Amino acid sequence: MKVEVDRDVCAASGVCMMIAPDVFEPDDEGYARVSGDAGLGGALDAARRAELNCPSGAIRVQASGAAGPAGC
Repeated sequence: MKVEVDRDVCAASGVCMMIAPDVFEPDDEGYARVSGDAGLGGALDAARRAELNCPSGAIRVQASGAAGPAGC
């Protein structure tokens, strides 16, 4: 799985860290970042819940093997 947090969009609400603490952690300024252990497939459901519940829409989750946009 590939998980990304757009720091320019992140509002530092902490919702993702509450929903998926194994996937997200705070950086030095309190904004979300993807944890170093986030490549685990078992965390996919939690990461998707965090993506759906992120109040600023800063999280993107892509399952392994999923096709990217056309032309990529």
